Amino acid sequence: MNAMGRPGITRTKIVFCALLAMASVCSAIDVSNAFQQKDLDKLLTTRQCEWCDLRRADLSGSKLSGARLGGAALSNANLSNADLSGANMRSTYMYGANLTGANLSRAKLDKANLREAELSGVNLLDASLSETMWRNRSRCLEGSVGECKGDPSRQGTSEKGIGF
Repeated sequence: MNAMGRPGITRTKIVFCALLAMASVCSAIDVSNAFQQKDLDKLLTTRQCEWCDLRRADLSGSKLSGARLGGAALSNANLSNADLSGANMRSTYMYGANLTGANLSRAKLDKANLREAELSGVNLLDASLSETMWRNRSRCLEGSVGECKGDPSRQGTSEKGIGF
């Protein structure tokens, strides 16, 4: 009952509802923004982890040639000096990933997102880059292999491992 002796909304009910609403919002938000250990274990054991959550994972120096990572989330992951030769990384999200010195030769990177990725010394020999989003938000043209061929109307339209 409220102050007037009638049933209705009380201060306790308002506080309870507010706390319940806050709890629902907090549980819906992924505050960890980090990889799932089960996904990392799966990748390292089987070299297959399509559509996995590997955000912020440290895979530096990993031997993952031929790995299947299509659609995986690798944003801000450390893949420096990793061997991903021949890997299927189609539609992989690698925003801000560190790929310094990684071997991506013959990798399928079609439609991947490399925006803000560090690509110093990366090996892209014969890597398929069709429609890949490059470091600076440009898209590689269909048929880009080994280098990101960009819009011919722009200066510096072809780059090997460095955003144009």
